[in-house]
Amino acid sequence: MRIIAHRGGAGLGCENTLSCIEKGLSCSRADMVEIDVHLTKDGEVVVCHDPDVDRTTDGRGMIEDMTLQEIKSLHVKDRDGKTTPDQIPTLREVLTFIGSRAEILLEIKRDDDRDDGLEKACLDIIHECGAYGRVTVQSFNDIVLERFHAMDPSIRLEKLLFIRPFCWKEVDEKPYIASYNIFRLGLVTRRFVEKMHARGKEIKVWTLQTPEQFYADNVDGIITDRPDLF
Repeated sequence: MRIIAHRGGAGLGCENTLSCIEKGLSCSRADMVEIDVHLTKDGEVVVCHDPDVDRTTDGRGMIEDMTLQEIKSLHVKDRDGKTTPDQIPTLREVLTFIGSRAEILLEIKRDDDRDDGLEKACLDIIHECGAYGRVTVQSFNDIVLERFHAMDPSIRLEKLLFIRPFCWKEVDEKPYIASYNIFRLGLVTRRFVEKMHARGKEIKVWTLQTPEQFYADNVDGIITDRPDLF
C-alpha cells in the first residue's frame, strides 16, 4: 500500500511548498507526493491548490491573470495566517527538487473543457525534467484525462471521485484509467475494492488524516496530509 503526501504533506507545513514537500519526504513514509497545478498569464505552470492566491499567500488575484514574476513576489501564509519565507513554486522547481526521491501525483483542476495549454505545458515539463515514468496525472475532469491520453497514451492516469453515484460501465469503457482515487466516506468498502481489482483497477482513498479513519485495508494507496502517521 502506497502513502501519498497530500499537497506535499499539508499537515506538516505550508501546503504545496518546497519546505512542506521536504517534510513529507523526510518522514520516510511518503511513496508519492501529491501536488496541484495552475497556469499563469504568461504560460508558466505553478504549484498551488486554489485557482487564486488569496487563501495561501499575502497577495490577491487569480493565477491565470498573474505573471510568474508577480506570483514570485508573494509569500505563502501558514494555517494561522502568518506570512512565511515560502513562495509558490513552479512545477519545474518541484520536479527538480523531488528528483528520484519519490513519485509525483499531479492533479489538474479544471471545471470546463477549454484548452488553455495547461495539459501540454505539464507534459512538456515532465519530459524536460526527466520525470517521465515518475509522474501520474489525476483529475476529476474526464476531458483532462482524455486530453493527456491523446497526447501520450503511456502516461499513467487516475480519476478522482467524490460522491455517488458510481458508474461501473464507465470503468469498463475507460481502460486507460489505472486507478480511482475516492473520497474516504461511504463508497470504499472491502467488497468495492475487490470488484475494482477484478477489473484491473487500483483504489486510493483521500484524504485520511489518521490511521483510525482507515477501514478498507485492501486499498492500494492512502492520500493524507500526515504521511508521518502511517
